[in-house]
Amino acid sequence: MARQTSSLPKPLFHLLVAMTAVVVPLVVSTAMLDPGVHPKFLAWAVLQALLWLAIAIVSARGRDTGAAGFFRSPLFLFAALYVIGALLSGLAAFNRQDWLYATLRTALFVLHTGAFVVIMIRMKEGVKPLAYAVAGAGLLVAIIGLLQWRGGILLLGADLVPPYGTMVNENLFATFLFLSLPLTLYGLVRLRAGRLFFAFAALVMIAAVIPTTTRTAWTALTLGTALTGVIAVIADRRLGAQRVRWIRMRKKHAALIVLALVLAGSAGFFFVVSDRLDDIEERTVIWRTTVDLAKKHPLIGVGTGNWVQHTNIENLRTRTTFSNWIRPHNDVLWVSSETGVLGLVGYLGMLLAALWLAWRVLRDGRDPARKTLALAVLYALVGYILIANGSFPRERIESTGYLAMYLALAFLTYRWEFPREREAGRSRAPRAAFAVFAALVAAFAAVVGYYRTAGEVHLQNAHSMMVHKQWAPAVSEIDEAQNPFYTSHPNGLPLEYMRGNAYYELNEYRAAIDDFNAAAKRNPKQIMTTWWLARSHLKIGEDKKAIAEFEQCLQWWPNNIFTLPGLAIAYFREGNYHEAFRYLARYRKIYDPEVHREGYDDLWRTLQQKVGTRADSIIAKDEEIRRGRRRRAHTDSAAGVSGNRTQPGR
Repeated sequence: MARQTSSLPKPLFHLLVAMTAVVVPLVVSTAMLDPGVHPKFLAWAVLQALLWLAIAIVSARGRDTGAAGFFRSPLFLFAALYVIGALLSGLAAFNRQDWLYATLRTALFVLHTGAFVVIMIRMKEGVKPLAYAVAGAGLLVAIIGLLQWRGGILLLGADLVPPYGTMVNENLFATFLFLSLPLTLYGLVRLRAGRLFFAFAALVMIAAVIPTTTRTAWTALTLGTALTGVIAVIADRRLGAQRVRWIRMRKKHAALIVLALVLAGSAGFFFVVSDRLDDIEERTVIWRTTVDLAKKHPLIGVGTGNWVQHTNIENLRTRTTFSNWIRPHNDVLWVSSETGVLGLVGYLGMLLAALWLAWRVLRDGRDPARKTLALAVLYALVGYILIANGSFPRERIESTGYLAMYLALAFLTYRWEFPREREAGRSRAPRAAFAVFAALVAAFAAVVGYYRTAGEVHLQNAHSMMVHKQWAPAVSEIDEAQNPFYTSHPNGLPLEYMRGNAYYELNEYRAAIDDFNAAAKRNPKQIMTTWWLARSHLKIGEDKKAIAEFEQCLQWWPNNIFTLPGLAIAYFREGNYHEAFRYLARYRKIYDPEVHREGYDDLWRTLQQKVGTRADSIIAKDEEIRRGRRRRAHTDSAAGVSGNRTQPGR
């Protein structure tokens, strides 16, 4: 590639590369509840604010970055639509703080893509140091992960482990390594001076992905490799049907890497996947729930960052496991349910536009280096799409940063191969204004990131104290955790819910009730909040209110093993022995003494004496009532009736 003089300072390029490939992926944050999301977001936002501020200064001085075409391209227009969909979804959001945070992450992703284009548009030689940085980061993380596999050497000790250098977070670890692989393979094929380094890095990364048993990463390695190869062959116009006998790789090292990808990934997949079919079945339930959510809110969704607020009840009702499903494990469905049709079109449009740009370079390009880069980008995007359909890479800052990098490289490779004449006489004011706006957005995101990081630190302290039954100090830490930008635990439970639990253990039931009521207003579809509220009412003798809350729990989750005894006790106190017997009989039918602590034998004997010969008829009537409820629930579900929470007993 011909070397051209950059119109931007070289330090900006190195800061961009470091931010994407080194700093953000390796932010250490093992003390956090949600591994690394908030500290990475904070680092990401600060670095982007610095980048865009520098770009604004350069633009104001009249130096043309040559990136104006990007901001008029379909790629950017779809990205803007993605942000608009996220913004509009706030009209339906329960949790405004999480909506704001998730929307800012979407905006930073688009700004990251733009910064890449603006800084690299005049720096074609920048692909070389970028490939070295990406391969180096992937190699470092892979080595740490392999050394930690199955209790191996902990290089940095148990208390200081990079979140991706551990086999505990296999999905995160494997996804990051896969996204590091395409540029590593590009370096192996095109950069002769570092061929041994790139070959070693690629082999170590593949070796680290295989034992993770991460099915999405295996699929990306195997099926992604096959699809990319097929696309490359189809795109090559020089290959006619009569000439295709045996396609040889031009580089022997590349051929060996591809063979290792296909064989090792396939062997690992078939060796392990048979033991994890239950996970697949559970995910299909979550996917169906997400599809139903998208159908009920097709235009603007339920609010970015608010999927978990709407699905707790459905997740519990499935009774697949007690797993904490706080993401749908499918990014396409996730975007559709949270941002509606606008966000979905924007999200898919970005990916399809980038694929089309890479395809054009492969089909019509002439420069071998650029075609190789386009093939690497195509491999990354195909693999990312495969992963996104079974996992949640958009949740992870480094995965989002790498996607932004590959989207930008798709546009850059196309522009380098098919350059356009620069439009003369365009005002520099719009360029500078956009850069200033981007810097301000990133700076505001950094403020939000700081508060969320601080809140998460205090929340982690509160968790530790509650584990050790230090309830009063836990209340103080939860008070410190709550701020205008952080009001919920990562699993969607409001912080008032946690504080209510602490007050309950301190026997301060009135304070607990106040907090549980506040939590119910913040997230009206959370069954655990209602259950603890019912228990608190039961503790202070407010049996009618307890009954109303327990009944609401049963509407959301019939035959909940923890709710039925509470109802039996409350009705017994009210003197309604028939209802008390009905609920306790249902409880004892599903009660397992090896799993649950008690069968309430004394209460059961007392109720049997109270109802006498009417016991069988009460049980039969209860079964009839439950069958009727199941039929109504099925009819409501078919009709698309919303499951919004009523608030009895308030």
